[in-house]
Amino acid sequence: MIMITPAMRHHHKKSDGFIVLTTVIILSVLLLLLAQTLSTAGYFQRRGILDFQFRELSYFSALSCLDHALYKLTYDLDYIGNETFQLGPYQCSVLSITYVQTITTIHTSATVDRSTTKLVGTADINLMLTSTLEE
Repeated sequence: MIMITPAMRHHHKKSDGFIVLTTVIILSVLLLLLAQTLSTAGYFQRRGILDFQFRELSYFSALSCLDHALYKLTYDLDYIGNETFQLGPYQCSVLSITYVQTITTIHTSATVDRSTTKLVGTADINLMLTSTLEE
């Protein structure tokens, strides 16, 4: 029969504490890594949504600029563009306007954050927009 001495009991308790401490440290590291991964994923998802919204804003700003150019053409048929307009906090530009027979072609551009949209609109002799294409 093996006799357990008090020194052996003391060594056994030290070993149990070391195992618990090691387990707690490993679980803490794993939880921190999980939290970091989830927060990074959320950041990139938010940035993706913002990029989409900025893209929409730049498109509709360029479209508004196209409408503004048509409006200016109703008062001045010699209007050639090369002008920048303020649309609230955003800007858009009428880059150029060309005339070929009865077709008017208008080039516009707008940038919101890092999203730039360039549109080409064509209008008929009555200055009615017939098509809009993105460059």
